[in-house]
Amino acid sequence: LGAQRARLLVAAVALTSLFYFNLHADGDNWALYFFGAYGLGAIAWWVGHAPKAGRWVMMVAVTLAAALAWEYRTRILLAGLVALALAWMQWNNQRSAQKTKLSQWSIQGLGLLSQASYALFLLHFSVLLLANAWFAHTGHSTSVGVWQVIGLSWVLCQFAALAFERWVERPLARLRF
Repeated sequence: LGAQRARLLVAAVALTSLFYFNLHADGDNWALYFFGAYGLGAIAWWVGHAPKAGRWVMMVAVTLAAALAWEYRTRILLAGLVALALAWMQWNNQRSAQKTKLSQWSIQGLGLLSQASYALFLLHFSVLLLANAWFAHTGHSTSVGVWQVIGLSWVLCQFAALAFERWVERPLARLRF
């Protein structure tokens, strides 16, 4: 298709998902249901590399606001805010002549976490099941205890994903079948 047509196709399918497919809960076992969130992420990456990225970030924000005004969905709000934050960080990192330590660290950290995102997808459910079983076994019932388990689960999921990516995914990627 070419890069330009592929971007237009992704944007069109993402808009269709945001304004139609994502509105029907019974479609949550189809890819088109989730394509709005995927498309926002892809567009955010493209926006971060665009020459006039500020205008594109604003266009994504307006599209997100329109989709939420059409029908409010928390999951779309979260996906859109993450996409906008990532696009803004990438655009800000590219346009600033002198990179601050914080911006360099945040971009490197996000890069590291993004490399492990598939491993996180594979492992998070088992970690959450173990944390839930531990929580039920210990009998914590305070809201502080709940937040501690949530925080600990999040940290354990991240470390498990980073370890899996480092010691399983990378070596397997080097194998030639």
